[in-house]
Amino acid sequence: MGCDIHVAAERAPKTPGGRWIHIPDPVRPCWGCMRSPITVDDVGKVRRKHRPKTPKPDCYWCKGTGKAQEEWYRGRNYALFARLADVRTGGGNITQHAPPRGFPPATSNEVNEKLGELDGDLHSHTWFLLSELLKIDWDKQTYDEERCVTQEGFAQWKAGGELDWKMTSTLAMQGEGIELTNIEMENLIESKVSLPRHWTRIIHREPYGEAFGVAIRELRAHARRKLDAAPDQVRMIFAFDN
Repeated sequence: MGCDIHVAAERAPKTPGGRWIHIPDPVRPCWGCMRSPITVDDVGKVRRKHRPKTPKPDCYWCKGTGKAQEEWYRGRNYALFARLADVRTGGGNITQHAPPRGFPPATSNEVNEKLGELDGDLHSHTWFLLSELLKIDWDKQTYDEERCVTQEGFAQWKAGGELDWKMTSTLAMQGEGIELTNIEMENLIESKVSLPRHWTRIIHREPYGEAFGVAIRELRAHARRKLDAAPDQVRMIFAFDN
């Protein structure tokens, strides 16, 4: 069963000893109808269509507005989960940022309702001040991730180039296609024969900043522009489910 992260943000109370104040989740372009859809053609090649210019009137998520509220971070990155709260470590050699701290004190009603410990489906609560998270250069911090890649992806990886979504084998994700060893894939590439249904596994070094670093910078900008709050006056609370 997969594990997901749940995130909320709060700012410090204006009076000492008060309860923290909930920061609403950001409003972004609707992921259901305003982000570029991905399709897979009949030979397993991933293709991305152009970003839609108008929202769908019947979209479940945005109700036709083109905007939807979503959590500050909503990815499923087990290396990040291990780093934040010792969740889904999988025996990997991942350095924690700090031991799990539990549920923070003096939380807002919104955070209690969303992430409270009374919800038996959530576990491994922890929290960090935004100032703590900003001290880490998430774009330089990396982790090793196993990927199933196409011929193009393997060649790019061997050359030390950047990997993007187009180079991941969707057939492998669906439990289909033909798996090759790295040596077999090298031989296939050298033969200059294109076989889109073939894929191989690699260990790819990925920066945390791809998504999580972006979310932290977004929260910092929001706190500065909208709340006039310093990073040590803002905290992010995390919980996990499985």
